[in-house]
Amino acid sequence: MALTLELDNEPREVDIASRRPQLTLEVDGHRCRVVERAAENGGIEIEVNGHRHFVYRLLSEDRIYLWIDGQTFSIGYADAIAAAKRAAGGDNDLRADMPGMVVSVHCNRGQSVESGTTLLVIESMKMQVNVIAPRSATVKEVHVVEAQAFERGAVLVSLEPETDE
Repeated sequence: MALTLELDNEPREVDIASRRPQLTLEVDGHRCRVVERAAENGGIEIEVNGHRHFVYRLLSEDRIYLWIDGQTFSIGYADAIAAAKRAAGGDNDLRADMPGMVVSVHCNRGQSVESGTTLLVIESMKMQVNVIAPRSATVKEVHVVEAQAFERGAVLVSLEPETDE
């Protein structure tokens, strides 16, 4: 089963080569044997090709946030229903996947943005995450300001789809 994941805005091809006797992934053509174990403090220990890493992970609707050995990574994946909704022009409100604080705002009302443009940087659970435009659009409203706290589900930015004229 081949997947295309986005790792810090870079597409990666991932294929599950085998599940038994152990998980083997093929990432961008490189084979990786992966073993996962629960760790004492709520994290997990992952062993990849014999190298051990301590990991915290947070799952959201279309992203996985990882803290691995002191570095933070954001992995995006496309749920088929959410991708179809975005392609049809839905999902104009970008909502917070978790509670947090706005670190910086990089967009203004009325601004045209391209797909992948960083709109905000937010911090949650000691991780900084870029909120990016899922498609080209116009910023309809920015609902937050720098240093503002927000709850899970809060609307951060509203987009207006581009129209073909």
